[in-house]
Amino acid sequence: MISTQKSLTARQRCCVSTSALFAVNRRAKAYALLKRSPSLPTGFLQELFIHCSLVLGFPAMLEGLEYVKRFRHFKGDSSKRPQRPRASAKRILKRIYGDQTEKLLQNIQEIHRDARSMILNDVYGKVFARPGLTLKERELINVTVLALQGLDRQLYSHLRGSVRVGLSAETIGEGLLLVQRITGRSTRTARALLRVVVSQRKKW
Repeated sequence: MISTQKSLTARQRCCVSTSALFAVNRRAKAYALLKRSPSLPTGFLQELFIHCSLVLGFPAMLEGLEYVKRFRHFKGDSSKRPQRPRASAKRILKRIYGDQTEKLLQNIQEIHRDARSMILNDVYGKVFARPGLTLKERELINVTVLALQGLDRQLYSHLRGSVRVGLSAETIGEGLLLVQRITGRSTRTARALLRVVVSQRKKW
């Protein structure tokens, strides 16, 4: 049985809650929760919504960014802060997919000839590589939305990826229970897949 101890950080809880509520079209509730979390950095919230574009689309991203601008009185990221070099897309993929990385890219190539470059360059090279969110936070968002969408094959992959980047089964399980609590949607299947992932961990 997965423990429900309080292992999620405030940022992780925000990632799970916000992406879950956006996924089930309860944006007003998401904004109400964000208003009660004034200590979360504006830049973090921006990156959260930018990452959500990968699993919820650009309209959801723009809606969230508009909220940040309006209610945080933020006029955009015009500062000249130094840019850290981004990790390569391949390196990020390797952290998430491990030894399955090349097989994954080959499978994507076979689905559509342009899909490989889109996933590699746009998804992992441009969004995942941005500063502002950790890989753990990004994977929690992915797991949250995929669980709600019922995309179990991709969910399984990202549950494995979540463990690979350092999230504990307890933290992931707590996140899935939080999703169920705030949306009223069952995450039983996702939690069952998590148990499978944990049971197979030594075989990776």
